[in-house]
Amino acid sequence: MKKISIILLLLMSFNNLMAQSITVKAKVIDSQTGEALMGVNVYTADNKNNGTVTDITGNFELSNVLPEQEIVFSFLGYKTKKIKADNITKNRKIDPQARSIGKRWYYCR
Repeated sequence: MKKISIILLLLMSFNNLMAQSITVKAKVIDSQTGEALMGVNVYTADNKNNGTVTDITGNFELSNVLPEQEIVFSFLGYKTKKIKADNITKNRKIDPQARSIGKRWYYCR
């Protein structure tokens, strides 16, 4: 019985070493103006349930992420960006969409 417990403990430790999750912390800013972006959706590409939103200063913290996982940055009016978790730097810039809505007025009745 003792041998089985030791083997199971070793296997569980080995599994934890193989899949070390990290916490990603960064600030999302506009690539053109340098302004912090509040409300940007930040989530892992393979699991949208593991996600968060940037705060009023553009900061976010995303836990339980594997270094090789892609992190998705999505915000209305900006290009969606995917970056590997271990490549995310302190300030993450995202680009505005190239096209403009123009000056059209829509009226609802």
